[in-house]
Order: sequence, then structure tokens, then C-alpha cells
Amino acid sequence: MDKNNQVTQLSREELKEIVKKRKKKKALIVSLVAIGVMLTAVTAGLLIWNAVRLKPIKRTEEQARVVGQVGEYDIYYDEFSYLVGIHRSDIENKYGEVDWNGDSEASKKAVNELTAAVLRDIEQIYVVLELCEEHGIKTDERKINKQVNEKIQSVIDTSFGGERDGYYDWLEKNNLSDAYYRLVCKMNILEEQLLEKLISDGDYIKYNIDNRVDFSKYVSENDEAMCSVHIYYPKIYKKYTRNEDGQIVSYMADVSAQTKAEAAEALTEIRAAKNNDERMEIFNKFVGNKYMVEGITMETTDPIYFWEGLMDDEYEDAAEELGEYQVSDVVETEDGYYIIMCMPKNTDYIKANADTLLSRYQGAKLLSLENKMAEKLSFKCSDISALIVKELTK
Repeated sequence: MDKNNQVTQLSREELKEIVKKRKKKKALIVSLVAIGVMLTAVTAGLLIWNAVRLKPIKRTEEQARVVGQVGEYDIYYDEFSYLVGIHRSDIENKYGEVDWNGDSEASKKAVNELTAAVLRDIEQIYVVLELCEEHGIKTDERKINKQVNEKIQSVIDTSFGGERDGYYDWLEKNNLSDAYYRLVCKMNILEEQLLEKLISDGDYIKYNIDNRVDFSKYVSENDEAMCSVHIYYPKIYKKYTRNEDGQIVSYMADVSAQTKAEAAEALTEIRAAKNNDERMEIFNKFVGNKYMVEGITMETTDPIYFWEGLMDDEYEDAAEELGEYQVSDVVETEDGYYIIMCMPKNTDYIKANADTLLSRYQGAKLLSLENKMAEKLSFKCSDISALIVKELTK
């Protein structure tokens, strides 16, 4: 991978993972928390020595312009501008070219979708800060700032050969300020500390590695832990064509009418089954269908175990109403259509995968806490949509 591609991947994947929306996650998520910038230092001694000398870069006058507030926190232009940029790219990949200043329904839909995504990501950082304050975790300690320095030095050492100019160029290329990058790194560190404290306190998150036997019993017997398999049909899917030069190019196509009809046909066939074995056999025929969407499409009928908050609301509502081997109607979500089957829990599987399920349980509990705090916080701005359109068309 060349340096430019490596830099693009680092910003688009790892940094975006830190600030990604927490409202709802898709199926098959193994862990929801402590994603972070997973990079390794050259040596611990060199890392600490270099990090001490690595000083923060002050925001420029433009970057330091206040565009709104979340609670008592000022939101600066640099974080707003970066988030608009990454979500613009996502939406254009999803819908194709967008007239961001247009009056059409498609333009308005794109602006509204981008606005919602930017607001979620802005608020998420301050959700973590507020929760840390609420649980007695200090957010401005020198120790945390030192950890942030070490994390950034790790990026410099592993991705830019120890050259700080490479890091600075990467920031500029990806419309990032050093101050905002430090903020999201700090949020990630604090979120890990928050989870650790909630686990050690044992009140809100009751299970940990020390009582995993009790946890396995809880998963097996408690309805809070749900178990299902599903078939997924997306509304938008990548297709391929040839351009004028004969090259194969991809594009995102609206396939919602087609996939909705296919889901209905599959459901009719599944419901014609005479018993559970036949129903499972037919269901299995449609699992891993031609619409492969990473992180959502199931490739086997191995069940997934999940807790409230890990799936789309519509998915969870439907799953909660099902008995073992019962099949839902076609469940429509924002991104696609599901057919869900409730599965019996397997005690042997639960015991063998207790650590994975425990991580998922702890992540779900933290996510629920973050969602509750997010309901109390909101981004305040005189006209966020106008501000976003101005940023998109400047």
C-alpha cells in the first residue's frame, strides 16, 4: 500500500470508527466499545520520550471559530468541518452525485441525512465527557494528555516512519486539526476508563470475567439476551457497469423495490414449511444471499446473541415478539429489510463463547448509558442546515 492510500485509510477507517454514530449498530457486531486507534509503538521507551516532546498544535483562527454548543462545551469549526467532509463522502458514495444546494426532494433528503450524522458524531464526544464527570473520572488530568501524546506518537512512528512532517501533512490532507484529533483520542481513552469503572463498580454492569459462570446462566435464562438468525435485503446495493472507456466502475443503485419483493417471496416460502426442521432448511437457503453487506448479511445460520441497543429498533421490536423458531414479517429498517427467526439458546455455545458474549453485553450496557445521556444533550446552533449547506458549497 503506498503512503497516500495508507493515509486515506487511516483517516477514513480508524478515526471515523472513534467518532462513528452510537445511536444504533447493525447486526453481528462483536464489540461496540474501545475501538480506538489500534497502532503499536516502536518501543515503549522511545514512544514515551518522543511523546513528551510532542507539543499540541494550536488551532488557527478559522479552526477556532465557535459554530455552536453542546451543553457547556463550545464546538469549533475544525471538528464541524471534518465531520461534514467524511459524511458528505459517505452520502455521495451511497446516492451518487448530490446537488447540495438544490430544492429537490433528493437534495433535501441528503442534507437532512448528513445533518443528522454530523450532529450524532459531534454530540458523541461530549456524551462521553459528561458521563466521565458524572462518574467521577477526571477528564483533564495530565496523565490522559500524556496518553494522547503517546497515541499520536505511535501514529507518527508506525505510519510516517517517525517523521512528524508526515503526520502534519496527513492532517492537512484530511481536513483535520491536531486539536480535534487529540480530542477524539482523548474521548477514546476516557471511554475505556469509563467502561472499566462501570465494570469494577459492579452496580450497572453486573457481570465480568470473575463471575462468567453466573453470566452464562444469565444469558441462558434471561430474556434480556436475545438469540436470532436473519436474512437481509438492502435498499441500496453496489452494482457494476462499464464507462465510456470500457473500464468497469461501481455505483450505488436503489434496489429497494426489488429487494422488498424478494423478501416477501422468501417469507412466503419459509412460512409454508410444515415443521421446524423444514422451516430451518428453507430459511438456510436464503441466508447468505446474493446481497452481501459486510457486518450485516449472515453467511451461516449460526445464531447471534444480542442485547437491547445493539440492533435497529425495528429489528429488536420484532425479535422480542417471537417464540422459538417463529419467523417475523418482513421488517423494514432505514437501510433494508429483514426476515428474523428466533432461535433456542445453546448452553454449550454460551459457555464456550462466554468471553465474547460478555464483551458484547458490557458494550450494550455502556451504549445504553450513552444513549440516555445523548437524550439530555443537543447541539445548539442558530441554523445548522444553513451552516452545513454553506460548508458543502464553499
